[in-house]
Amino acid sequence: MRRIMINASLCDGCKNCSVACMQAHRTDKGTIYDLDLTNQENESRNHIVNDGKGGYKPIFCRHCDQPECVMSCMSGALYAIGAGQRSLMRLPAATRR
Repeated sequence: MRRIMINASLCDGCKNCSVACMQAHRTDKGTIYDLDLTNQENESRNHIVNDGKGGYKPIFCRHCDQPECVMSCMSGALYAIGAGQRSLMRLPAATRR
């Protein structure tokens, strides 16, 4: 089983992970472009909160075997590990901002 790891110092608060989670678990069929962000049935299972110090604190459920939130994280704050090794889903440092 994979585990989602979080490096909060890299989180820029973009909320791509929350939207990806909503899309992955939505109740109706469709694309990200027609996702209703106000529909309670499409609620994200993760949240990004302002830490009050100019940064962000990601809070995640860590249940998915193939986490869309990790694959959508462009800052490198999220990565998945499994069987004692880091997943290929983590972006190399050269591709991060």
